[in-house]
Amino acid sequence: MLHPYTIFNFYAGISIFHTFLAYFIEEIQVENNIGAWENIKRSISHISKKIVFGTMLFMLISRAAIPSYSDIMYYFMINVLDFSKSTIALLALISFATAIVGSFIYNICLKNLEFRVTMVMAHLTIGVAIMSTFLLVTRISKEVLGINDIVFSFFTDAALEVLFVAFVFMPTLVVQTKIVPKNVEATVYSVFASLRNVANDFIAPMMGGMIAKSFNVTKDNFDNIGKY
Repeated sequence: MLHPYTIFNFYAGISIFHTFLAYFIEEIQVENNIGAWENIKRSISHISKKIVFGTMLFMLISRAAIPSYSDIMYYFMINVLDFSKSTIALLALISFATAIVGSFIYNICLKNLEFRVTMVMAHLTIGVAIMSTFLLVTRISKEVLGINDIVFSFFTDAALEVLFVAFVFMPTLVVQTKIVPKNVEATVYSVFASLRNVANDFIAPMMGGMIAKSFNVTKDNFDNIGKY
């Protein structure tokens, strides 16, 4: 195991290296630069349109309405399933790797479908994810189906990440690119990304934590985890 000081020094060295590389970046000249104030005015005008505002509101609500139990699941894997931290890290690595497969599936099979169709598929995908998690926490996957916990987690994480990218992430990203006007792409997209991050990283985990607390599920007590 590395000493914390060694890790901090390592990251400091990476930061210095990034600073050095920054001097070799050539700035790309933007045609028809409209200026910061004009950019803000155009972005606000665009976001206030019914179709754009409605799309942003739908993405916020659809993501925030589904509680996230990532923190509880982390402690469940550590304390109940006896997964090592390296195993959990490998699961995350597999998810990132299989995300690339999901983007190819979208490009080959789904890019010509209507957005509403892919959204229906997306929520069916979420249902599959919830069911797989239920099978894991209730121990049905091992005690009834006879599947090893690590094997079940690896395959479900990989498959669900492919489905998520193909049916959820890519369609919403494509919709964003289609409705953003020229010269304000970065500003409008950052608003979309901020709303998505608020929903995914704040509202959904907060809802999951509140639900877990109501069932007395904590990082040390998982007796009721199968009930919620």
